[in-house]
Amino acid sequence: MMNRRLVHLIARATIGGRQAYTLHPIDPSTFFHDRTKPSGADDDGTTSMEEFQPPPPAMTFLGPDTEPQDMDFMPVGEKGVLAVDCEGSAALYSASSQTLSTIPTLRAPKVEPAFFPVGDSRLYVMDRKPRRDPRRCFVALIRGRESGLRCRMEWHWRSLPPPPYLAPTRWNDDDDDYSDLDDDRQAMVDDDGPKSSMVVEGELGDIAGHTMVGDSKIWISTARAGTYTFDTGSGAWAPRPLYWMLPFRGRAEFVPEHGLWFGFSSLNNKLCAFDLAAASETRPPVLRGQ
Repeated sequence: MMNRRLVHLIARATIGGRQAYTLHPIDPSTFFHDRTKPSGADDDGTTSMEEFQPPPPAMTFLGPDTEPQDMDFMPVGEKGVLAVDCEGSAALYSASSQTLSTIPTLRAPKVEPAFFPVGDSRLYVMDRKPRRDPRRCFVALIRGRESGLRCRMEWHWRSLPPPPYLAPTRWNDDDDDYSDLDDDRQAMVDDDGPKSSMVVEGELGDIAGHTMVGDSKIWISTARAGTYTFDTGSGAWAPRPLYWMLPFRGRAEFVPEHGLWFGFSSLNNKLCAFDLAAASETRPPVLRGQ
């Protein structure tokens, strides 16, 4: 029943006047206890909160010595954490071997990236504002041999096609056109299709909600541009959008024990459970509880 994957807690700190981040690997099975007397229960039968002290940090990351000093952290597999700073420099920490490996620098840094881990050897990363750099808004960190090179297994970044609502001409490494996408609305949602009643805040094309469905499907909802799906197996986007918005803000996590996705509702910002498995092109996800 219990998911044994490690929870990596990242905490901010300051070292020598610089922004730092401490990483604390936590076994989630220690959160709950099977006792005759419920954990946190007082003698009078009432329940109180139980304090939790994180374990000592397994690793400390220093932010860059130039502003901004922020860093982003993303899971890789069950026991890996990728750290990326505002310059695109990256390092991979392995909790199983307690080692730190250098990773090739991102060609274009990501700001508050949306991430999608797939298995132990792939991590998909997308800029939440893909129109900012359409050519490099979507990449994958892959452990393998790069095409045409006979070398050992290494981590490398692979550029991927941007979402379909960005004009196809933008997908060209030699193209320096970063013009506005306001003229590309005709490539988003067909005028004759049903429209969602949900209003999503943000600029045109900004990612409002995202999640993984199954082992290979990436779903993103965009501000005023519909919901799109990417198949990591085929490496292609579905050509048409779904006619509804994902009903949560930011990231939603699938919990196998319940068969549901948990995220914060777009309507009231409460933590809710959603059933995405039965969703189809015209049938939106079902709210199961909050």
